[in-house]
Amino acid sequence: MRINNTLFVLDTETGGLDPQTASLMQIAGVILKDGKVVGEYESLVKSKDGKYLCNEFARKMHGITDQEINQKGKYPQEIIRDLKHIQNKFFDSEPMTIVAHNAAFDIAFLKKMFVDAGLDMQSLISNNPYDYNNMFSRNAIDTATMALILRLQNKLDFDRCSLDNILKYYNLVTSSEQRHSAIGDARQTAKAFLCMFSALSNEYVEHNSGAVDYDTGFDDSKKF
Repeated sequence: MRINNTLFVLDTETGGLDPQTASLMQIAGVILKDGKVVGEYESLVKSKDGKYLCNEFARKMHGITDQEINQKGKYPQEIIRDLKHIQNKFFDSEPMTIVAHNAAFDIAFLKKMFVDAGLDMQSLISNNPYDYNNMFSRNAIDTATMALILRLQNKLDFDRCSLDNILKYYNLVTSSEQRHSAIGDARQTAKAFLCMFSALSNEYVEHNSGAVDYDTGFDDSKKF
């Protein structure tokens, strides 16, 4: 299997389900090129007032505290500059294609971050290089939809197309430390994507051996 496109595998940790009433607290991305990891990015997302809208369930899931964000996080403008650097370095300044599980959710929070940064999102009427639509493609790949298609083709045998079910099916064993952080979930989404891409390409994937063309020897020194 060869994947000839460069992709940005996105995951976020948030304070709830609605970007209008919950804060984006962490963002991460894994950059895939030809099926290999060539870069990673992660950051806590800092607010101007140092306060965050986060319900108890979300807090229990990701364990991110307001104090941690205020001490270690970056403001949206800083993160957007980092993303622009990634676009220039890995995507030849072309709009980045996002891969995410339930992609609409993560993309909604990502777009809200651009709004919070005060940057114009209307690329059709703006030459702003930091505009969302100049930085990201309007097309996105949703791994939940990939799983649904495979299920309809009888290539997956579970009812709910959750990331946990996909990882379990392909025997991509994960520890609690590997999940429910933005970078951990982005890495697992990348693995799931590669397995399902193979299956959709009608190529064999040994789902009971964890076989996946994923560069687990990625050099952390390449991390942004």
